[in-house]
Amino acid sequence: MPSQLSLIPDTLREDASARDAPPRFSGYLPPLDSLRGLAILGVLLAHLWRPEMTTFWGRLLTKIAALGWVGVDLFFVLSGMLITGVLLDSRGRWQSLGRFLARRALRIFPLYYFFLFISLVLMPIYVDRLGLGRFFGFDFDGDAALWPWFAFHGFNIWAATTNTLGHALPNSVVWSLAIEEQFYLVWPWLILFIARRFHMRLFLACLLISIAARATIVMTLPDHWIAVSVLTPCRLDCFAVGAIIANYVRSKHFDQTRWRNGLRLGAVCLGAALLWIILLPESRLDRTFQMFGFTLLAIGFGSVVGAMLDQRLALSRFLGRSTLLQSLGRYSYGIYLYHLLVQCIARPPLERFIYSKLKVPLLDRVFWLFFGIIVTWLVAKASYHMFEVHFLRLKARLRDTGAS
Repeated sequence: MPSQLSLIPDTLREDASARDAPPRFSGYLPPLDSLRGLAILGVLLAHLWRPEMTTFWGRLLTKIAALGWVGVDLFFVLSGMLITGVLLDSRGRWQSLGRFLARRALRIFPLYYFFLFISLVLMPIYVDRLGLGRFFGFDFDGDAALWPWFAFHGFNIWAATTNTLGHALPNSVVWSLAIEEQFYLVWPWLILFIARRFHMRLFLACLLISIAARATIVMTLPDHWIAVSVLTPCRLDCFAVGAIIANYVRSKHFDQTRWRNGLRLGAVCLGAALLWIILLPESRLDRTFQMFGFTLLAIGFGSVVGAMLDQRLALSRFLGRSTLLQSLGRYSYGIYLYHLLVQCIARPPLERFIYSKLKVPLLDRVFWLFFGIIVTWLVAKASYHMFEVHFLRLKARLRDTGAS
């Protein structure tokens, strides 16, 4: 997931030129951490909530949880905006490319490979010794055999070709990290080699490539719905929307009126996309949504991300004051990796000693949701301060202008 890249606007003077100026950034912008918090909260809700349709509140929470998967798309838009911003600010300094890649590696690889050690080495032992394989229905040994796909960030390709997300649920989350790593490997070269005046065309082309790639899969392999969601060419639109934002706010042609109108248009797109998902619960299986819905959602999230860059907007100021969401956002990478592992490890004793005593279906689901969120947050926080922080210190030594 995206790391702490974000940026704080320069002090805005209260005159007409300041009001018309584009957002300028350097440093840390709290609202973006709050957005990460909202994104990971959506993912947690989608994965930890068990459908309950016998009560009104159960049905309502089940419908809300069905929207949670869009949190990953928000992460992609954030990554596109932040990474592209760093690269644009580093153009002309080739030594910055090496620093950029080294910083990305120090942020992502240590925790990622630590997670793989737990899920591919320790979890098979845990499941086998306690005889939990039948309880979970997971085949951790089967996933262990796929270690090259996990280790070299190609799991999304394996998932697309087999139309499955693996044998054990906790490992299924790495498809999105594979997309981001593949993006990081290619995107810097495109930004640095292609002339700045052609960047907007590049970003728009990537957006169209996504639609074309998804349409090709839908038309030729209609049953391979997973491929539409997990292949990098199919998800370029999210990164492209973020890149468009990063490029436009740095453009000498920036226009405040167009910027605000673009945010309003994006908000309409977001509302339409979310309404589409609510009215069509299996939207990710719908051909029309597969072709165009993801792009509509990306544009919508682009408006939200863009709004965070302007602290003159009420939404940005509000999220900038949310310490709870900022805490979730700060540890969002660890939360994303660990949350299904926590469920896998904690659920058997909870099923045995607590759920069996809760006679109200809605109550046990709410209990598990809050328990899962709190425990996962604690695990991610401990991981951050006891393990990740050592690599982050090394990453800080490589800091460059606008570094990630």
